[in-house]
Amino acid sequence: MRGRRQLSEDNVIRIVHLLSSPEMDIPSIAQRMRCSRTTVAQINRKCGIRYYGGKPNEMDTRHDAYFRPKD
Repeated sequence: MRGRRQLSEDNVIRIVHLLSSPEMDIPSIAQRMRCSRTTVAQINRKCGIRYYGGKPNEMDTRHDAYFRPKD
């Protein structure tokens, strides 16, 4: 059984960047970043980057969702 490890902020930012590009799917990002698909999906939901609208084959990528200026 794998142990859980916390991702660094740099890794989270890298995952957000990869999610903002439609070139890689979630399993590929998880494999590249050596984390679970669930972790990548949670980051996606938290940051609102990819929206599937109940249709997994139709993705809407919101590039600036994570990189909005903070008030």
